[in-house]
Amino acid sequence: MVRAKCRAPEQSVLLQGRALDYINQMSSADPQIALYIGDTIENAAEAECLRRLQNDLGQRHVSAVILANVVVGRDRRQIDCIVATETTAVVVEIKRYLYPVRGEVNGPWMIERRKGKPTSLGTTNPYHQALTNRYAVIDMLTATAGIPNVTAKRAIAGMLCIYPSQARGSRLPDSNFKLSIGSYADLLELLEASRTDAIGIQQWRDLARRLNLRDSSEDPSSDARRLVDGYCETFLNFAETTGTPYIEPRFKGGFSTDGLATALANGETHILICG
Repeated sequence: MVRAKCRAPEQSVLLQGRALDYINQMSSADPQIALYIGDTIENAAEAECLRRLQNDLGQRHVSAVILANVVVGRDRRQIDCIVATETTAVVVEIKRYLYPVRGEVNGPWMIERRKGKPTSLGTTNPYHQALTNRYAVIDMLTATAGIPNVTAKRAIAGMLCIYPSQARGSRLPDSNFKLSIGSYADLLELLEASRTDAIGIQQWRDLARRLNLRDSSEDPSSDARRLVDGYCETFLNFAETTGTPYIEPRFKGGFSTDGLATALANGETHILICG
């Protein structure tokens, strides 16, 4: 049994309706989206972004290859995902910030939590991280696929994707030809732009095999998993429209929303008591 604070009944009805709409969209996704995974995706924002990306590309009838959670290069850079279509490819670093974030191309980035002083996000500058990941993929293709470095640079873009969007009050660097910075909607827009010397989808499939990635395109999705995914996506959309940061519900018994979602997907039964 799980206890948590919940929203008003009329809001729950709205969320339920939108969740069902999302499930229906998922069921009609285009099957020409190939997803190759290097390892289990444990980051919730990355998993949600990838599910949404598969759905949105399918709805647009765009054939694509996605390489997710893959390690490349001699330095073993961890890449959140590479999204490739017939006309472009984007190396994507996915971040979710619930509070306003401020940063530049150099130096530490700071997050501004409520009723507290700005705190550093760590020693790794997200701009540098995303840009270095792009170059790592370019260098790997040059070394393993025989693609000239200058050609790979023209064919492959890079993006720091703040998923689903920046919190109000954020101040981040502008995009340029080296790296785009923006929301999930900006990522979709970037994928619609054609790039010079685009690399064919089959070459990306071949790369996935050389990297020993698992083809999860045909992995079955249970009704329970799709229901949980739909609820999580709808809740995020609803929270975004309210303009206030997400606050994790207070559960008894050491549960979290991610842990509860995993338990439900694994077939466990829980009773959620609100009040």
